[in-house]
Amino acid sequence: MTGILREIVALWIVWCLMGCARLDMPISNNTTEIVLSAPGARQVTFACSCKRFAPQPVVQKSPGTWSVRVHSDGDFSYFFIVDGRVRLPNCALKQQDDFGDQSCIFQFDP
Repeated sequence: MTGILREIVALWIVWCLMGCARLDMPISNNTTEIVLSAPGARQVTFACSCKRFAPQPVVQKSPGTWSVRVHSDGDFSYFFIVDGRVRLPNCALKQQDDFGDQSCIFQFDP
């Protein structure tokens, strides 16, 4: 790959990451709602760093659609547990954890 092509690719990657670094979710009084589509799921819980990853209950809004409201004053990482397995919603920013799974990152922007 030529030098100019490498620079173009690098700039494109940075531009994409900047545009994808945040998933817009409504925030009101430092509370946001995170939604997961999991058709056929029997049991769904939620875990986030702001609650020390203790499983939190979620609400089934409609068949296959689950949601949780999270109160936080800052950024946090999170994931859902669907029928005993880690599952991520469609999130723009992810990180690898120490156990080989990934979690989403919510960037708080009041």
